[in-house]
This record gives sequence, C-alpha cells and structure tokens, in this order.
Amino acid sequence: MSLGLVSLVGLAGCGAAEPPDTISFSPGQATSGLVGDCLPDLGFSVGPSAALCLPVGIELTDQYESDATVILIGRPDDATAVRDFLATALPAEGWEVTAESDEALIFTADRWTGSFVISPDSWALTVRAE
Repeated sequence: MSLGLVSLVGLAGCGAAEPPDTISFSPGQATSGLVGDCLPDLGFSVGPSAALCLPVGIELTDQYESDATVILIGRPDDATAVRDFLATALPAEGWEVTAESDEALIFTADRWTGSFVISPDSWALTVRAE
C-alpha cells in the first residue's frame, strides 16, 4: 500500500466497525443527470449528498464515515474507470477540480474538499468538510 493510501486510511481511526470484504450498491442518479452510485445510494448519511457519485457497479473494499469525513477504497482494476468518471462528473455536479493527473484528482465545493488517488494496490476517495 502506498504512503498516500496509508495516510488516508489512517484518517479513519480505530473506532469504525469492520465492513464486509466487498460492498456492492444499486444505481442512482446524480443531479446533473449522470447515472452513478451517489453517497446516499451507497448508504452514507454524511457528505455532499448526490453531488458525489461513483460509476454504477463499482465495488468497494473498504469505507469509512464520520461527522465530517467520508473515505471510499476500491480495487485497482476499477481505478481508471472511477478516475475518468469523476473527472467528468465532478465539474458537472458543481465541484471545482483544482489539480489533476492520471493518478489523482483534488477537488472542492462549498465547505467540502476531496481527493482521489490511485496506487498499485487500490484507489481511494476522501471528502472532508472544512
């Protein structure tokens, strides 16, 4: 696991319950009309509502939610599809992408900041309230 993902996972703390190995969800629709699994569809009660979605059918290997943070971790096979979806969906949903590469996105909207990173072992998406 890369140092960046270790740091992201470290934000989760020790109090979170152990999730199942794989979590799958059904499709929803973002406010822009893009079809995806949005945070409420994924079972999250914290976060920027339907303004943050993943491609339909992406499986998570881990997840975390606190009062001001949401972390999603997935399989490396899905990383490029998730990154490409986010690169299109985030601006359409009102996020400003402030930095972008083939392996990372940094974005912000209202009181939320987020990042998406790809490592050889996984991908991670984190959003935090400021």
